[in-house]
Amino acid sequence: MQANHTSTAVQNKVPLKLDTSKYAILRFDTSENYYFDKKVKQDSLSNEDMPEVEHLLDSAITDYNKIEGRYYEQSLRENHSIPAAVYDPRIKDISNYKRQLIVVKNLSGEKIIWVNCFNDYISHPNWRKYIVSERGGGTWFFNLKINLTSRRVYDFTVNGPI
Repeated sequence: MQANHTSTAVQNKVPLKLDTSKYAILRFDTSENYYFDKKVKQDSLSNEDMPEVEHLLDSAITDYNKIEGRYYEQSLRENHSIPAAVYDPRIKDISNYKRQLIVVKNLSGEKIIWVNCFNDYISHPNWRKYIVSERGGGTWFFNLKINLTSRRVYDFTVNGPI
């Protein structure tokens, strides 16, 4: 299922430099977007924001992988170390993921970014225009929100197993 969103150029004084093979910034659409409260307003990113977004994304994945890694190791022990019999729920090599970003400002003036990640191996020809949304797929699809103002990550969601 894909929501209709139009890609937008970020309106900063200095153009945002993004690797467009990996990133797409989508517009917040109050009529179709259910990722945010409708009281937020479209915002933009600066070149200075991006390293912090990536740092917080990497930290969130590291924390997630630590927790899920414990469950994986326990499952391996219970299944007599047969990796093929156990689903590994960890996110691997974030460099293999495309990222869709929706940037908003909430009523308190905080910059919030919804980051939708999906593995490069998945073909979505219109991913720069439409939100990629799949059922299942495990760690090949996950998303989260970053409050860039408070440097807090929340609503980290990984799709269910394949």
